[in-house]
Amino acid sequence: MTAAGHEPEISKRTTFAGRVALQQLQATRSAYRWMAEAAESAAQVLESSVGRTSVGPAAMGGTDRGWSGLRDLTRQMLVASDTNLKAGFDCAEQLLRASNPSEFLAIQAAYLRDQSQRSNQQIADLHRVAGGALSNSEAVPWRAPWTSPWAQAFAQGSGTSAIDKSFRRKSTRGLCQGRFHDISYVEWGEPDAERVVVCVHGLTRQARDFDVLAAALAAQGYRVVCPDVVGRGHSGWLKDPEAYGLPQYASDMALLIAHLGVETVDWVGTSMGGMIGMALAAAEGSPIRRLVVNDIGPFLPHAPVRAIGNNLLEAPPRYASLDEAQARLTRIHAPFGPLTEPQWRHLTEHSIVPDGSGGYRPHYDPGIGNAFRPGRVYDVTLWEMWDAIPCPVLLLRGESSELLLAETAQEMTRRGPRARLVTIPGCGHAPALLDADQVGIVVDWLGPAA
Repeated sequence: MTAAGHEPEISKRTTFAGRVALQQLQATRSAYRWMAEAAESAAQVLESSVGRTSVGPAAMGGTDRGWSGLRDLTRQMLVASDTNLKAGFDCAEQLLRASNPSEFLAIQAAYLRDQSQRSNQQIADLHRVAGGALSNSEAVPWRAPWTSPWAQAFAQGSGTSAIDKSFRRKSTRGLCQGRFHDISYVEWGEPDAERVVVCVHGLTRQARDFDVLAAALAAQGYRVVCPDVVGRGHSGWLKDPEAYGLPQYASDMALLIAHLGVETVDWVGTSMGGMIGMALAAAEGSPIRRLVVNDIGPFLPHAPVRAIGNNLLEAPPRYASLDEAQARLTRIHAPFGPLTEPQWRHLTEHSIVPDGSGGYRPHYDPGIGNAFRPGRVYDVTLWEMWDAIPCPVLLLRGESSELLLAETAQEMTRRGPRARLVTIPGCGHAPALLDADQVGIVVDWLGPAA
């Protein structure tokens, strides 16, 4: 019995969904074909070693049905193998047709739920067959339903708890004004992978914004490092709010790269993260090999910078509930694009932390807003820095972005590193890089790690 006829043609697919579907197939095929082969081998070994002695019938309850019962058990395992293998192929075919991360996760969640139900039924069937053969009586009903850990993870929500198992949280330390602070980061992929990508978030964001992109890059063979910039997420806070700014951020990220023990890295930066990447890439002897800049540039007009600052300065110090936080996040970050509810939930869950009194607070130091106080916001012009960047650059721009103007983006393609520009429809500042198409743009530009 085989399910070879169900295998989809995906070997030439290079999309993220295709690669994950291939992994789905390989894992399913390996697990269940191994189970079938083990069942056949066990039956052969037992029959050849003890089946023709008194031990065999005794082991099977002293009946002449012993070996037929064992063969029934083996046959039942083969049926289960074929059923599960076909389900894995069918799931992979559906994953290939997924149009966005939400649909992708929903397909995977449905597969895992169905797999859990199939497993319960198959265990009950095996128990019935084994019970009848071993005791020559009615099988004891299977009373303890089993649910796989993956199915449990998806049953809890959007599936992000399963993602949590895919990375390692680590830290190093930075220095500011005579005081050390933690620089926390999450790391994806093999820790000894030769190629490293560093993904850095925007002003009030944190490392977990890059979960989908990081997983896709790790599948390409990269080691992916996503830091919480100082004052955000799990990283430490600075004693003096005046120190929050590009010089300190760049210094911390240079230290992080040195800590990673690599000579060069590729850099993906959204908004503030892109600005940090530009500053590092422009420095003499820079370790930045390739640079992806997401909706930021060397000219920033006053008005949108002021609006971003106002959102930060006016943020509530406390939220009564996760839903309240999500409602505000969805409103002020609407330019991220038409995200699904699970995607907004994921962003929200990592944007706040319990405040100890039953509510939540923003997951950043309010002091990062110091630079946006009245009288401190103006047009920003950094063309000299841009012109000094020697590495290849991919520039992403939300089509309605007010921070990265269309004319600025076009100028960035004509001077300095002469960036390749991709405009993201349906977004402003800044594309969230959660959509499969957006992730695919970055993954395809960087290419495989090998």
